[in-house]
Amino acid sequence: MTERSLRTPTSRTRRGALLGIAAAFLTFSSAFAAAPATYDRAAWIADFEALRDAMTRGYPNLEWAVERGMDLPALQKLAISRLETATDDPQARRALERFVAAFGDGHLQLTWPSSGNNAASESTESVPLCRRLGYESPADTSAIGARLPGYVALDEQDPWAAGIVTREGQRVAILRIERFAPPAAECAAALTGLQIKQSDACDEKCEARVRLRIDELFVAGMERRFRALESRQPNLLLVDLATNGGGDDSTIALARMLSADAPTPAIAHMRSERVQKYLTELQASLEKAAKRAARADRPLFERASVSIKAAVKDASLACDRSPLWRGDPISCSGLVRGPFYAGGLVDRAVIAHSEDSELISSNSRYSFTPGLWSRPVAILVDGNTASAAELIAAMLQDARRALVIGSPTFGAGCGWMLPPQPTILPRSGGRLEMPDCSRFRADGRNEVEGITPDVLIPFRRYDTPKQRVMRLEAAWPAVFAKMKAH
Repeated sequence: MTERSLRTPTSRTRRGALLGIAAAFLTFSSAFAAAPATYDRAAWIADFEALRDAMTRGYPNLEWAVERGMDLPALQKLAISRLETATDDPQARRALERFVAAFGDGHLQLTWPSSGNNAASESTESVPLCRRLGYESPADTSAIGARLPGYVALDEQDPWAAGIVTREGQRVAILRIERFAPPAAECAAALTGLQIKQSDACDEKCEARVRLRIDELFVAGMERRFRALESRQPNLLLVDLATNGGGDDSTIALARMLSADAPTPAIAHMRSERVQKYLTELQASLEKAAKRAARADRPLFERASVSIKAAVKDASLACDRSPLWRGDPISCSGLVRGPFYAGGLVDRAVIAHSEDSELISSNSRYSFTPGLWSRPVAILVDGNTASAAELIAAMLQDARRALVIGSPTFGAGCGWMLPPQPTILPRSGGRLEMPDCSRFRADGRNEVEGITPDVLIPFRRYDTPKQRVMRLEAAWPAVFAKMKAH
């Protein structure tokens, strides 16, 4: 409709003007009704098929989903039905989101491309180096232990980190770890020690040096807090991991401080050409390391090299998992087993003493005291405790070294052993990220199902901090009773 047709007529009668407006309105309505629909049903179904096929090839927990009783054919049928009855793109996006969410895996994520023009971001030069590297210090709004009445902080400058309370006549040490990732303060300290300025450029080699030093400081800080708490001679250590979403392998260093000999969980890789290439390169590195290793360490590298060579062959074998979507069994597995464990190629605290130690154990980069804590331990978790935080809870629960208390954890399991490579859906541009590994409990269960506490505390999703404290307070008698029987 042109601008002219909307003007009030000056040479027509009032009746003629009304008729003209009505005719224009009918013309507009007809044009609107004839406009082609924007929802492309076939394209969205094709996107679903691309998503499903990507999971068939690359999702490591697909077989476990069947083992735990998921009906994949029914789930697939429901997703297609939702796409067929959808009338617009938002409904279609929601259908795919619900399909992915049904797997209950925190590392399986579907996101959508942002629309509109983004505002100009800060220039790289003006952003402090610690922020460029992703080190920040968000406020801790989810600590539970540090909010207990009578809590006395060890350090007034960092009151949430560690403190002491008394309950049921018992002295309880509280160690709060919000996430297994160093905060900005440790990044700043690392830069100072390395004589690097926040405004400096930092290439890949520089970044590796900085991250290594930050991790060292983070683990050293945890050990200092352990020792400070130990000096108060508590009867129990409560490690508060509520809402801790995970992080890096520093979680294993913490577990080792609490239990030197607890085995780390087994891991399996998802079969792919990429994993085959990675394992081939690892095997070659192990061969070279064995030749230059100290005599005492040489057998460790040689055994690992032989095992990885077998895993390379295993990774090259194909496995068609598409029958799972029809409800049919498969006679193969998409997972590559081997000497793969959380944090390296050994399940115990065996650390080689050579320049190639990290090939065997990622924890060899840290300096800490295994088994420094000998008193009873409880791990406090909730529905947002995930990933690496679940690892320490599972590891110490399986070894019977700690009680796990709280509500069932999120269920994120293993994340990535290699940098993520997302799948982009062809029509919508949806971005599907999948983990590339599975992590297993001592009894063979996939850790993606979450950790069930030894003492259940009914934390709810929308509890206030006050309510969470009240629920923990009510659980102390059960915690101490269980501790005596543990």
